Formats: sequence, C-alpha cells, structure tokens
Amino acid sequence: MTEITPEQMEKYKRQAMAYAKKATPPPTEPTASAPPPEAPPDVPALPQGTLRVQTFAARGAFPVRDAEVVVTENDTVLYRLKTNSSGIAEGIILPAKNTDLSQEAATAQDSGMQYTVTVHHPDYASATRMIEIYTGVESLLPIELIPKRKGGY
Repeated sequence: MTEITPEQMEKYKRQAMAYAKKATPPPTEPTASAPPPEAPPDVPALPQGTLRVQTFAARGAFPVRDAEVVVTENDTVLYRLKTNSSGIAEGIILPAKNTDLSQEAATAQDSGMQYTVTVHHPDYASATRMIEIYTGVESLLPIELIPKRKGGY
C-alpha cells in the first residue's frame, strides 16, 4: 500500500474545507447586495460523504478501544486513526460521487465511491470491509473483531 503524502492530504483538506464552506455557508445578516461566498478558483468543489467506524467484540457487548482504523482507496492510505473508548473512529471525510447517479438504471452501480477499511488491534484478528460512500450521507460501518486465541492463530 502506498501512503498519501502530507502534501496530498493538505490539498485534500483544503478542497474539503472549501466544499464544506460552499455547501453550508455561515449564517449572516440578510443584505440586498452581498453575493454568496465562493470557493477559491483553484480549489474545485468536491462532493463528499462521511464515514464512522464502530468496532466491537462479543456481538456488540464490548466496544474495542484503541483499534487502528485504516481507510484506503486503490492501495492509497487516506486515513489512519484510533478508535475512542466507545470503539468509534469518526470525522472521516471522503470524496463521493453524486447521488443523482443512483436514480438512473444505467449509472446506479456507479453512484458511490468504494473504500477499503481495515481494523487492527493486538488482541484481535484484523478485519477488512469494503464500503461505498455517498454524497451528503454519513455511513456507519460496524465491524466485529474476533479475539485472538492464547498463543495466536
């Protein structure tokens, strides 16, 4: 897997922030002549969705804290983060395709962007899942982790 460079991540963050500002401008006092804020011309607005990963063991009875969550697209690492005490990794903002594509039979299969999510924890077997992300949607990906046996697998 290739990791995304800090420069690429910074560029993506700028694009995502510009898109978020354009999509949800801050509330302002109404004025007759003030134009709406625009994204800088060199940063195209990208459709995006969000991902929340929830890790657990024992059929949901126990959250798995400090699990490493790695989100990739085509072997490029986009995010690498740890789950919190509730077993959740959140704040994952990802590019997504326009959901209008899902309304037509010819393009329905192309309506989401597909990502690979892999979860690692020293006490559990690693788990990998695929997920599609859609514009304007927060996707929840529950991942059950299976404890390793004493002495390893």
